[in-house]
Amino acid sequence: MTEQPSQPVQSKRLLLYSILTIAILAAVSIGYFLFTFDLNNYRKNAEEELSSLLSLPVTLGEIGYKLHDTNLALHIDGL
Repeated sequence: MTEQPSQPVQSKRLLLYSILTIAILAAVSIGYFLFTFDLNNYRKNAEEELSSLLSLPVTLGEIGYKLHDTNLALHIDGL
């Protein structure tokens, strides 16, 4: 007959599984957000805001983001 794990072992295992599940869900959520988020939807707002701050006409090209080494970098064409 096999022995049941003691209560503290079961509690630690449940805590570990819970933390792993939350970490995986957070990583998947962040990945989904970055994959589906389109910065070009906010291009017009950025142009208007920059124009009012600089008191000059501003037009922006394609806006995106890239992973540069381990950092997230904003990439704007035709500033």
